[in-house]
Amino acid sequence: MKLFGKAPGTLDPAREGDRFRDAGQWTQAAESYALHLEDNPLDVAILVQAGNCLKEAGEYKQAEKRYRAALDIDPNNSDTHLQYGHLMKQMGRPLDATESYKRSAERDPSNQDAILELIAAGAAGEVFGLSDEDSQTKTIWLDVTDLMEYVRVNKSLSGIQRVVSNLVLHVASGAVPGYRAVPVIPEYDRHRILAASPAPLAALIRQFDAPINDRTMIDKAIVAVYETRFEVWPKQGDIFLVAGAFWIYPHYDVIRAYRKKGMRFGVFIHDLIQIRNPEYVQQAAIDKFQRQLIDVLSVSDFVLTNSAFVASEVKAYLQEYLNFSLPVRPILLPTELRKSKKSAKVLNDNIRKMASEEYVLCVATIEVRKNHMYQVRIWERLIKEFGEKIPKLVWVGKWGWQIDDLRHHLAEQGCVGDWLFIFNDISDDELEFLYNHCLFTIYTSFAEGFGLPIGESLAYKKPCIASNTTSMPEVGGRFVRYLEPWNQSEGYAVVRDTILDPKGLAEWTADIEANFHPKTWQEFCDEFFSTAIGTSTALPKGPGLLNCLLPKNSIIEGGDDALLRMAAEHKPIITFRAARDSGWFYMENWGVWASERRSSLVFDCELKQGDKVRIYLEVKCPPRSSEISLVVNAGAELASFKLYEWNRFISFEGLVGENGRVTISLLARGRFGDVDHRSIHTGLTSMAYCDGSDPLARIDLLEKVTLYSQIEHLRREA
Repeated sequence: MKLFGKAPGTLDPAREGDRFRDAGQWTQAAESYALHLEDNPLDVAILVQAGNCLKEAGEYKQAEKRYRAALDIDPNNSDTHLQYGHLMKQMGRPLDATESYKRSAERDPSNQDAILELIAAGAAGEVFGLSDEDSQTKTIWLDVTDLMEYVRVNKSLSGIQRVVSNLVLHVASGAVPGYRAVPVIPEYDRHRILAASPAPLAALIRQFDAPINDRTMIDKAIVAVYETRFEVWPKQGDIFLVAGAFWIYPHYDVIRAYRKKGMRFGVFIHDLIQIRNPEYVQQAAIDKFQRQLIDVLSVSDFVLTNSAFVASEVKAYLQEYLNFSLPVRPILLPTELRKSKKSAKVLNDNIRKMASEEYVLCVATIEVRKNHMYQVRIWERLIKEFGEKIPKLVWVGKWGWQIDDLRHHLAEQGCVGDWLFIFNDISDDELEFLYNHCLFTIYTSFAEGFGLPIGESLAYKKPCIASNTTSMPEVGGRFVRYLEPWNQSEGYAVVRDTILDPKGLAEWTADIEANFHPKTWQEFCDEFFSTAIGTSTALPKGPGLLNCLLPKNSIIEGGDDALLRMAAEHKPIITFRAARDSGWFYMENWGVWASERRSSLVFDCELKQGDKVRIYLEVKCPPRSSEISLVVNAGAELASFKLYEWNRFISFEGLVGENGRVTISLLARGRFGDVDHRSIHTGLTSMAYCDGSDPLARIDLLEKVTLYSQIEHLRREA
């Protein structure tokens, strides 16, 4: 009979150990676990628990014995390596701790605690540096460039970045059937695609779940993500997706090169507000968006959008401004916040105090398009008419642009902290708290691509009053009451009637609770990737379309200035930008420089295979060049021309190739100068072509080229 054996009717020693552990009685817990292990020496879970309790009791040597015994039995247990690492850290053995954390993460790349410890130690890159060993597997490359730029300077995730972050977490879970999905952070200027490990990236995203962000840990996590990058080369059948802010990228020339090899490219467009509602956007932002929209569409095989409304806008834009079409598929965004696995924490006292107030919530960046002044005017009128009976108004959002008048008005009236409360950069937990305690929400934006706060409000079973414009009725459906965002009297009546009818508000809330079914992030991510895969695989086999059909008998420019001029004049935006096949730099205001002596242009034309074509190119050479000549070949003749530092048109014959495609090869000879420390060669400003066998067409185009040259000369002189 064992002296300390289990007596009849007593608690199992393991359960007794759990009771002591939960009470923080570490020594007693360790002793109880020891009794259990006498009869069950191979119980790894209890060995680890015993080690944990001995560690907490300060018995480090005994704790180490327990952990080592557990690892001898199961060397692949990620949690045991994690706990052993914690012990080494407490014992002042950081190198041993790091090695244990590495083993933990290697055995379970989703072990976030191990990943965070490695990030803090600056060692994540040693574990998560990837390789392209699965190069035969079809791959979805998910671009996260804009997310990485965003987290460098922001304290919380919102809008577009929340979408990208949830797609990353979905990728990290390995939930894309039939494909491996890999985040990428390309170097577009250097024409390189660099993949990053999903595990450190997911760990970075989860840093934003914390009630208070640790900027040091975020910065270390960013470094860890970049340390895991390695170069990849997408192949035929792969899909490359940009789901973030596509307009921040310098250019998409590397995408054009991989599409020639059979890779498919899709872009997720959140809205066209810069195009359709330019009055709410600064001119520089409009110009940048317009340029990048043209360039990204020119390399796209398909477009995904966040609502049916935006899908209709994209289709209309393609029809109005471009001469090619693309498949456009709407994927409605989810209507829930991404939930952390950790318990909610609200550390901001001012936010906690709101639970004792009646208030209406507005979640939106504080900028002119969101129409916050409309709400201020309504509340001023309500307070004047009903006094203190009116609930407070709470805004959650960052300060945006074109709001000087609003700021001045709020300061003049002294309403902030009285009946208006404003919170910036709050956590998801704090936002959830405010949703849960509000009476209802209000969203009076002039224009949206989706209107995520409307859906979030309904997901939290809270009624919402929203604008009746753009995509917002699509999000809210019958569960939202709508107002005209330009009509303050109508808005006042809707808000007043809601506040003064608590019974009606309760019935409205009950209807939402019973009948509204929110779309989850899991559902959105599944639909996003399945739609991308389905749309891609339905496309014709072979490389993607050029998206570059150039009209005959017209001068076709390519520079940024020309593009923006066409857009401002609401004319079709037809440029040669997508004709740059190889050997070219990015587009500039005037046109483009060739990056190599040998370059090529490829475009679809309005003639048929075998037809003769007369081609004009407006070209020049860099400053400080000497004895420059340009040899061109478009299939009919090999022609050579002298180049100068000023623009001149050259003309030569070509032949239309298969499927109505024209290919022009260029070879620049001589000693070239440089521009901005770049080795540059031929400069191209515009081009044109006509039916080479039609004398009248040749004369007509020559007259157009001559007139264009004269006008451009006068413009330069001015």
